[in-house]
Amino acid sequence: LKKIQILIIASGLAGFAGALYAHTVQFIDPEGFGITRMMVIFLIVVMGGAGNFWGPVLGTPLVYGILELMRYLPFPDNLLGPMRWIVYGIILIVIITYRPKGLLGEKLLRKKL
Repeated sequence: LKKIQILIIASGLAGFAGALYAHTVQFIDPEGFGITRMMVIFLIVVMGGAGNFWGPVLGTPLVYGILELMRYLPFPDNLLGPMRWIVYGIILIVIITYRPKGLLGEKLLRKKL
């Protein structure tokens, strides 16, 4: 019963987030959720660690920080796009090889109240 309740809550939050996104963007199409966005989300989850809540929270600023820092590299624009995916691939290989559970993959110790 608890799993069903969690699924219902997560589905409701996802629907609410989708409604907020639709209101903000004012146009929804399937191309907005293509393979490129899914790969970035996958990298965020793998980098931070999928085992806890704080993993993706840490992975998001790291991945997007790397993306923003790459804008300042002295390369032409036609090279930065493919180079971004090469860097993401290298990061993904390194994280999976050396930290398969992500940067925060271990369960965080909690103080008992």
